[in-house]
Amino acid sequence: MNKEGKRKISWLFGAVSVLVLIAVFLYFSFNLPSGAVTETVGIIESVGGIPKKYGPTKIIASVRLNDGSIIQAHVLPGAIAQKERVAHIRILRRFLSGTKVYEVYRTEQGKCINNQAQLL
Repeated sequence: MNKEGKRKISWLFGAVSVLVLIAVFLYFSFNLPSGAVTETVGIIESVGGIPKKYGPTKIIASVRLNDGSIIQAHVLPGAIAQKERVAHIRILRRFLSGTKVYEVYRTEQGKCINNQAQLL
């Protein structure tokens, strides 16, 4: 292989590498929640925090939904996340991956009767 052929292969490899990096960046940048928003309720079973390097700690709640499944939901500012409170949850889908995102946006005093969240 001559010098010019090696240079073309090297340039092509570099260009493909840059395109792959741009594609990965765009995937993670645009994989935001979008589309129809559904809502449900459940009972908070536990609450914990994930410290961030900058800014406030991200609060995560484990919530038992009315169908019996347990999900991890991000608690939005202003929602009081305490064990055994009824959590109102927004369910969103990510644009590219289709995965679900759960957000606790409001909580109320309540109780669990036959695995169903009941408001007091």
